[in-house]
Amino acid sequence: IGGEVPTTIKQLKHLKSFYLINTSVTKIPDDMFNENFQQIYITGNERLGGALPSSLTKLKGGESFNPKIVFLITNNAYTGAIPTIKNAEISLSGNNLTSYPMEIAGRFKVGEYGVWASNNKLSGVIPEEILKDTLRLYKFSRQVSLQQEGYEYTNMPSNEELTKMYETYKINHPNIKEYE
Repeated sequence: IGGEVPTTIKQLKHLKSFYLINTSVTKIPDDMFNENFQQIYITGNERLGGALPSSLTKLKGGESFNPKIVFLITNNAYTGAIPTIKNAEISLSGNNLTSYPMEIAGRFKVGEYGVWASNNKLSGVIPEEILKDTLRLYKFSRQVSLQQEGYEYTNMPSNEELTKMYETYKINHPNIKEYE
């Protein structure tokens, strides 16, 4: 399959799953997704690039909280900014994304799902408010770990430092649960 996914796909009002794996597709409609989607597997499409669909912000739910709802958009050629996704857990690993919205960085609990974005081109400086919040910084470091060669957050503590900070945090907060 190649070319663009037709915009008429949006007319399928009961569409809940979308699989696009190892194709030559170059574009999907920007406003294709909505809160009814339960499974999205868009992976291995080397020609599928440009900006991520803005409608990803409409997705709800995610794998950790409901294993029947899975959103994976991995190993494609998407570039640019990650939209501010607040109500879904989604993996965007293995693209060429360059910007992570800091207002959702390190958020990962019920009502604040996570956006996983390893192996992209994310770089820059982490804001001070995140650096001062050990738990949020630790979670964010896991969400954006292992960027493509030459890309990194310049003020991200090393894995050793993060592990020590997190262990100290758990000692000082004995009632904390993993990724609370």
